[in-house]
Amino acid sequence: MAALHEMHPSTVEEALPALETDVFRGYLGDDPERIRAIMPTDTPVDPTCFTDAMGVKVSLDYCPWIWDRTGFVETRIPIPTDTYLGEAIEYVGFAVAVERATGRDTLTIVELGAGWGPWVSLGSVNAHRLGFPNARIVAFEADGDRYNALRQHLALNNIVPADAPYEGQANGYEWKLLHAAAHWEDSTLYWPAESNVLDAGMAAITDAGATNDYRGQPIATIEVKAIGVINAIAHLDIIDFMHIDIQGGEEDLLPRIIDDLEPKVRVLFLGTHSRKIEGDFIQMLGDRGWELFRERPCQFYPMSDAPTLVGRTYMDGAQLWINPRL
Repeated sequence: MAALHEMHPSTVEEALPALETDVFRGYLGDDPERIRAIMPTDTPVDPTCFTDAMGVKVSLDYCPWIWDRTGFVETRIPIPTDTYLGEAIEYVGFAVAVERATGRDTLTIVELGAGWGPWVSLGSVNAHRLGFPNARIVAFEADGDRYNALRQHLALNNIVPADAPYEGQANGYEWKLLHAAAHWEDSTLYWPAESNVLDAGMAAITDAGATNDYRGQPIATIEVKAIGVINAIAHLDIIDFMHIDIQGGEEDLLPRIIDDLEPKVRVLFLGTHSRKIEGDFIQMLGDRGWELFRERPCQFYPMSDAPTLVGRTYMDGAQLWINPRL
């Protein structure tokens, strides 16, 4: 047999390059130029913080892993990621929202599970430069420390003054900043008592007596206000870009509010947290006539002992949907 192998060596290279179909990028060939078209070209340096490729200032207070970028302005296009927070598919979503909103005088962004509000801030910082005299934002964040980071971030970028009320308007900006979990109705939910501003995986739960979270991690809980999304956005006629990233909560929330979102949401980004959620949404939104513009599946550990499918996911997925009715 050894002689046979010597006579007929393998026709396959030991290390083949990855095929296009092996990589789920979440963006396509024309998307880099789509993003480049909305990037600023003359962003000034702020020596106290990092300024990203879209001109948004970011503080080490809530983003300490960029400690070595203080005083720098990023000029590289955020493909395949911006290397500190967001992925290309999210920037594609914002760029498409800008394209579809052209001609309107107001750019409207809603963010559920906002953290420090990267997408409401990106929309606000760039709205005027991109031809929108006004920007409207609504942000939900349940965690107290992360809500404080949201307020700090918006103040750093001269959008909402630090001492401004949670709802108001000034200088071409209109805002509603909710320290609350995004829900289908006004109620009370529960949140990990030991808050960690660096843990983006925290999620609201319905069980006051829970001793473990969806990842199987031991927790104690505190009450957190939950606010119905539809009532909170009732004042908005159109939402140009809606960004939802609520650690699996999208599975219960979106089917309950989609009827009311459909008449006003133009572009919808969903952070997805299990393969089941992804399939369910492809079925649900596809059946309703939405267009799945871009997507990137989540990744999970099949051998994980986490008690839920969401808990076994170690890399979020993403779906970018366009509402053809608007």
